[in-house]
Amino acid sequence: MQLDLKTVYFLMTLALLIQAGVMLYLYREHLNYRGIGWWALGSIGLAIGFVISQFLEDSVLFSVTLFGSRALFVGASFCYYVGICRFFGKSTNLRFLFLLWMGYLGLFGYFTLLLGDLWSATIVFSAVTALIDTATVLLLLANLPATGRGPIVMTSAAFLTMAGLFGIRVVAMLLTKEGQWAPTSVTTTLAAFAVSNLWTYGFISLVNQRLHRETLESQARFETIFQTSPDATLISQMSDGRIVAVNDRFENISGFKEVEVLGKTTLELDLWQVPADRQVFLSLVHQTGACENMEAMLRQQGGGVIPVLISARIMELGGTSHIVSMIRDISVLKKVAAELEANQRFLADVIENNGALIYAKDQTGRYQLVNRKWERETGLHREDVIGKTDVEVFSAEIGAAFRENDLRIMACGCVQEIEEVLESEQGARYFISIKFPLRDANGAVSGICGVSTDITQRKQTEAELAKLNQKLEAIGITDALTGISNRRHFDEVLSQEYARHSRTGADLSLILLDIDHFKAFNDYYGHLQGDECLRRVGRILTQWTKRPADLAARYGGEEFACILPDTDLSGAVSVAEHIRQAIVQAAIPHEKSLIDSWVTASFGVASLHCSGHQSVEALVGQADAMLYQAKAAGRNRVESVRLTEQIEEK
Repeated sequence: MQLDLKTVYFLMTLALLIQAGVMLYLYREHLNYRGIGWWALGSIGLAIGFVISQFLEDSVLFSVTLFGSRALFVGASFCYYVGICRFFGKSTNLRFLFLLWMGYLGLFGYFTLLLGDLWSATIVFSAVTALIDTATVLLLLANLPATGRGPIVMTSAAFLTMAGLFGIRVVAMLLTKEGQWAPTSVTTTLAAFAVSNLWTYGFISLVNQRLHRETLESQARFETIFQTSPDATLISQMSDGRIVAVNDRFENISGFKEVEVLGKTTLELDLWQVPADRQVFLSLVHQTGACENMEAMLRQQGGGVIPVLISARIMELGGTSHIVSMIRDISVLKKVAAELEANQRFLADVIENNGALIYAKDQTGRYQLVNRKWERETGLHREDVIGKTDVEVFSAEIGAAFRENDLRIMACGCVQEIEEVLESEQGARYFISIKFPLRDANGAVSGICGVSTDITQRKQTEAELAKLNQKLEAIGITDALTGISNRRHFDEVLSQEYARHSRTGADLSLILLDIDHFKAFNDYYGHLQGDECLRRVGRILTQWTKRPADLAARYGGEEFACILPDTDLSGAVSVAEHIRQAIVQAAIPHEKSLIDSWVTASFGVASLHCSGHQSVEALVGQADAMLYQAKAAGRNRVESVRLTEQIEEK
């Protein structure tokens, strides 16, 4: 009968699960032996790896399955190595070994998950396995005893075989072309299965060997442990309560010498400060066969009293039932507990009386704690809040915003500073909240804690400063007399619009105008009337530059300018003509004008189809030339020109 790889994996999985069960049983029966738990963990990892390997034929899950199974196989080898170190009492750098394993996962994952390079991934897996197993062999041989070498030799042979098997695979793959070597095979898998059985039997033999040796040494060890135990030990007959043995620690705690207590009962020695505690102790031991960490007060010789924890078991010694009692002095523990309680009270006072809002929520967003400041600022009482969520406490919009912030912080697992808003009867309140995730004993995020400080006053100050800055900025770009843009702002906007129009290729137009015979106006009417005339002209310009991008500015003295983006020559001339007529219709008296009895203005208009070959200076220069031409032609008129690379029309 021919076995395919899937069948072999299935049979191996069953066998490995049995091996894992055996190792778990061995671990359970010998909890005092270090290292067996790691062996059991390795066997479980190996078995799970083979379970995952059942899905290697699934093309969709192949890379993930291969990565997971090989990660568990190498992890199992590390567990075996750590277990042997622990079994022989050797120190292990778990962090370093974990980093090695993670390094292997990164390299193996790079070839399998990113590149899909199965050939290289197999070399990495085989090489790492061979190295770990070789290190395990060296570790076993380093602990070879003078006698009883059989279990170690057998276990070493198993790991050496596995190291050789994978080492040969690496060499063979490196000596052949990529793709000519199958990454897995029935022969290799069966060999690995046989070797795993061998090292499992070797582990069992190592435990049995140690158990036999320790059985021979149990009496001496018991005496050593009995005398060197950090807890006081007292052994008394179950029938009459008479003490048959105490250790040195009992003498230190109680003050009684061994010769003073042997053959007597605890009642005769008056050890129990509260006699009722003795009745409770004996009742527990007789009813359940044991007593666990019963707290009592032990009277010392000389009148002192100390708090103790008493644990006891019924044991058969010499065919007679005895009570073996372990007595632990908890004086220091009581002192630490009292200090801890004081610290907790201190922390509670700090939280309650803090000037910031302090609160804690569980993972579902339900409040677990709020302090007095939180109650005062929100106007809510803690008894109405504890156990509720933000959505239940506040408005739906605010509650949802708080919850969104909390979820983001719990997801990232880090401290964040967030600005939050709380609506109240007095209006919006602004807070800077420092939030961080709370974690349980396993390090998992269990909730969130927040410390919030009211910054409403600061926000108001910032808003006032922003308004002031806007006013200052407006002052910086506004002509003080007319209220329209000044020359500096005009120059900046014209440069920006020219650059923008050069990119889009659109038309940009410019109007320059000058109030006719304004010096004569000033000389005759005075500067106050002159200033008022300029203001009225500025208002007329503002009325006829209505689009957001249009700009009216005082160019200098009695000269004004208008920037008309995305406007061709005809449109600009139309705007200029409307402005000219509006100035005339304003009917500002000007008796010293040589052309009319009212204030008039002359206009120069230039329009440019921007292509990047001209310049802002050319546009301004042509508008100024047209203004000069309008004055020369009799004033109170509009002259215009369209610019291309050369002036084409006038």
